[in-house]
Amino acid sequence: MSFRHKFVPAISPAQPVKNAAVASFRNITRPTQPLWPVIDGSLHWSLLSAMNLNYLSLLDTDALKQVIANFDRHAIHHPQTARLSQQKLDAIERLETRPVDRLFTGIPVRGLASTLYLHPEPFVCEGEMYLLGTVLSHFLSLYASVNSFHMLTVVNTESQETWKWTERTGQHPLI
Repeated sequence: MSFRHKFVPAISPAQPVKNAAVASFRNITRPTQPLWPVIDGSLHWSLLSAMNLNYLSLLDTDALKQVIANFDRHAIHHPQTARLSQQKLDAIERLETRPVDRLFTGIPVRGLASTLYLHPEPFVCEGEMYLLGTVLSHFLSLYASVNSFHMLTVVNTESQETWKWTERTGQHPLI
């Protein structure tokens, strides 16, 4: 691979550059392992069933764990990653969901508020717990209907620290 600009001669990323006008770079962390496609059809039905979910099927802790595990393609190819993922799934102690009402621009809207209780032990830091909550906040809003919303709260069961995400409007079409 080479880069070309009309004022700069062609260079290769593997060659050291003596020109101060060109910035040097290096990887902060090592590159991740490649993720090969699953071509044997073993995941097709589980992914298709996940596309047909509604929010009622995600109100159960075990169902949520199963859906998350279905989307964890790294665990299929890498046993170490599978172990870490399973430990983090086991850290989900419980999920409580209740209906809530909010006013959006003066209009009452019914939605769902979920509280996820996580044990912090398998997480490297609280930032990983927060990242999981952020991803789940987006994910759960995909299953709320367009005229509804979802809001997530994550609780660290050891320190009782709480993270709350704002209401996210639903993305699931009604028809």
